[in-house]
Amino acid sequence: MTADSPFGNTLAGKKFGAIVESLPMAQGVAAIVVERAMYSNANGIAWAAGTDVVATKLTPIPPAPTATRLIALSGSLAFGNVLVGTTATAQMVIWNSGNATLTVTGMTGPSGYTANWLSGTIAPGSSQPVTVGLTPSAAGSYDGTITVLSDHTSGTDTIGVSGTGTIVPPPQQDRYVLYGGPNFATYLGCWSCTQYASDSVFNQFGAYGSRFSSTSVSNHFSQYGSPFSSYSACNEFASNPPRIIDTTMNTYTELTLNPFRPYANRDSAVLTWLHQVACER
Repeated sequence: MTADSPFGNTLAGKKFGAIVESLPMAQGVAAIVVERAMYSNANGIAWAAGTDVVATKLTPIPPAPTATRLIALSGSLAFGNVLVGTTATAQMVIWNSGNATLTVTGMTGPSGYTANWLSGTIAPGSSQPVTVGLTPSAAGSYDGTITVLSDHTSGTDTIGVSGTGTIVPPPQQDRYVLYGGPNFATYLGCWSCTQYASDSVFNQFGAYGSRFSSTSVSNHFSQYGSPFSSYSACNEFASNPPRIIDTTMNTYTELTLNPFRPYANRDSAVLTWLHQVACER
């Protein structure tokens, strides 16, 4: 070290040096010991001073942790049947379980799919919900994979999607159906269907509306339309007449001309149909 040392004029014109030794680590801290400090003045006279003097203790600085951005996707994106021109939605969640902020720059996926959140940041240990929509433009399959574009360091950035575009709504369960016979185990037709439905009670050419069908209340010779059968809607004294079952509410009324039955359907239109159509002779 020369005279421009930070020690200023104190060491001007002098030279010095030191032999140092690092003692063993103690609880993660190293002790630096000066073994021998020596210097000389401008005339070359050597001076020496100090032995085994602890000069300082150094605390090691740990290395900075490696930034991690661990991505994961969750949610059920199975849309099933979706009517063409309409939109069905489902929820997806993007997770960041790393120790650094995850930056999302976009998403890719099959045609027909949209998302209400396409880019932004997700803090460490946080998540971002995303609403995914399917709007089919034509009938057919809309299966595929959605990929989230980001600066993730590891994890899974894809999730499967599936759906089918349909032209007509999927078949709905009948709301009202007719059952009769022992234990009411025999299906006697759809009560809420139009007369054009093949299984309608009101289709005079169908299995449940014809005057010749054994499963029709309009057949006066069947056990469900006879004026003498206990299972008939047309017997004024029937003890087990057919039941009109509301499949949505899981309730029922009885289709009968017997006015004393506790659950007899007393709707005027129903009674008129029984008197003038089904049970008319």
